[in-house]
Amino acid sequence: MNSSAPTYCSADPMGLSPGLALGFAVSRPQNDIVLVVGDGDLVMNLSVLLAWSETGPQNLRMVVFHNHRYETGGGQHLPAGDRLRLDEVGAAMGINWVARTGAGNAPLSPGDAIDAFLTAPAPAMLVVDLEAEPAEYADLGDISGAEDRTEFQRRIRGR
Repeated sequence: MNSSAPTYCSADPMGLSPGLALGFAVSRPQNDIVLVVGDGDLVMNLSVLLAWSETGPQNLRMVVFHNHRYETGGGQHLPAGDRLRLDEVGAAMGINWVARTGAGNAPLSPGDAIDAFLTAPAPAMLVVDLEAEPAEYADLGDISGAEDRTEFQRRIRGR
């Protein structure tokens, strides 16, 4: 991609980015759209893959980083993330081309996967398995959100 390519970044999109990418692809068929998304974002709205399949934009591709957690929301563990096979989900939902690379038993080397991804019939989806690593976020402890809010309010009131 060259430096003049338009880029849109969204922090913590809560499942909306695959739908936004689909809207961009449909409204701008002359542009190639590549969505880079985390597994947590995608699983918040897996049904959007059905819309990708139904619409079938030939200019839409997605790279999914599968690190087993909701990264931008605070690093929370993705339930069943270690068993989740997003490549199989994408294929089952009718995405034209799906592959997996990265850590573990991924069938393609990263270089081969990227080459194939960039030339595959779209919509295309490349899942990049990443080793789960400890979250770099502060331990929130056992306090609930409601308790945390009450404690915050108490402290700002000086009590």
